[in-house]
Amino acid sequence: MSVNSKMTAIADEVRELVGITSTLSLDAIASNLDNANTEIEG
Repeated sequence: MSVNSKMTAIADEVRELVGITSTLSLDAIASNLDNANTEIEG
């Protein structure tokens, strides 16, 4: 599996988690995961 397909798979999971369909940069993926983790911990 290529790096591109791995990153797409991760982004797909994050998009599903946060309920969006737009493309995500690495920074956006990290931010959304951080927000989700914060919400889960709280």
